[in-house]
Amino acid sequence: MVWYSLKVGDNVLRIKKLEATKPKFDNVDEKGNDIKKVCKQKGIWGWVDNEGNEVSQRYKLINGKPMGSLTRTKEAEKYKEVESSEAFDLIPDMTFFVEGNKALFNKLEAENKALKFVYTTSGFEGGFYLGYIVAEKGDLLMYCGNAFKSKEIQEAKNEQTTKAKSKVKTTNGIERAKADDLITL
Repeated sequence: MVWYSLKVGDNVLRIKKLEATKPKFDNVDEKGNDIKKVCKQKGIWGWVDNEGNEVSQRYKLINGKPMGSLTRTKEAEKYKEVESSEAFDLIPDMTFFVEGNKALFNKLEAENKALKFVYTTSGFEGGFYLGYIVAEKGDLLMYCGNAFKSKEIQEAKNEQTTKAKSKVKTTNGIERAKADDLITL
């Protein structure tokens, strides 16, 4: 966990980036045995089992079973309505504008609710996320992520250190650029 010092006006602060972590799954063969990525030759990679035998197809070990790659979610049959505050607590990896459906917008806005479901992107390296469709500022938006601000903030508070490292460096006497030089408020 990395903390940074930040001074805003007369206020001396310490900040930490809240980051979502994607769940990781082991790479396995069709029988569920571990495999590893090896370089066959410069720029060409392959997969081998523990005995060094080449494996032609890679799977992920999910819930104790080898499973193929994900496909992008086109329909979510399982979903539930939750309080919109749950959606706003999410640290989004992706945000989408949702077009159309005025009836859904009116319902979610009037009841202060969001639709919660599982959303996946394509392939092994894509990922799966909690998806929330919520009414916000006159539009429907979809947020996708795997971590929540409240949990990450609590962990940051629990692991907070008392030492702050200040790093003020210049190179060859040249003044460092400042954000205030780049953006006008």
